[in-house]
Order: sequence, then structure tokens, then C-alpha cells
Amino acid sequence: TANGFALLGAHVRATCDRCHLPPGGTVPWQAAGQDDCVACHQTDYDREHTGSGFQTTCLACHTHDTFTGADFRDHDAQFFPIYSGNHANKWANDCGTCHTVTNDFKAFTCLSCHEHRQSAMDDKHQNEPGYAYQSSVCLSCHPDGRKE
Repeated sequence: TANGFALLGAHVRATCDRCHLPPGGTVPWQAAGQDDCVACHQTDYDREHTGSGFQTTCLACHTHDTFTGADFRDHDAQFFPIYSGNHANKWANDCGTCHTVTNDFKAFTCLSCHEHRQSAMDDKHQNEPGYAYQSSVCLSCHPDGRKE
């Protein structure tokens, strides 16, 4: 343990001088908790995810052992069901199927697969409060991808 931070995964193999810097071997950052990766890895996060919309909860996709090979299996619970329900096996394991703006995962579209004509959707939703022909609005009413 280093200042209350348990050395797990890749941290076990890191040399002390990776974090404890001269003079005096002090650590120039302070993690808010065991899973506060960004406290030390802000530069890594900025290089890979700036403007992406990814949260700084790194362990939702990465592990203590490596940043490579991120796993988005929790996409269903955190964002939208793509591994279960109506959308299981319907997309090509390519984030770009829905996220059409490079490195901006806040931006998405439903219309890559669901080619709804705007006039038909406008007619169908004319009595729906807050309706707009925008994917983010579709998601707000259809968070699990179902018609109802």
C-alpha cells in the first residue's frame, strides 16, 4: 500500500520511481480513492478520451491490469442495451454503427439502422409532449430500444 492506495494489477510491477518523484520521493498527485485512476493517469485519459464523452470511471471498461482491451459489456446497464434485447447481435461490434462522430461517444444516431421517415415519425408522435426527430429524444422515451 502506498499512502492508502493498494498496489494492484499493473501497479505491482511498476517501479517506485514511477510515482514517487524526487526530491524526497513524494507523490505529486493524490487519488480520491482506490479507483481514482485519473488522479495519476489524467494525461493518458486526455490523450485517448478528451471530448469523447467517456466518464472518468476508468474501471467501468478497463482493469487494474491494463488499459488495453477495454470491455464494453456494461454498455447495457450504463447506456443502452446493445448486447441484449432487440439490439443483441444487430450491430457490427463497431462503435461507429451508432456513434458517428469520431471520439465523441455522447453523439449517437438511431437512424443508421432505423430509417424512419421524419414525416411518418412526426405524424406518429404528434401528441407526444417533448417529441423531436432527434436520436437523443428517441432514447429518452425508448431507453431500452422498445417501441413502447
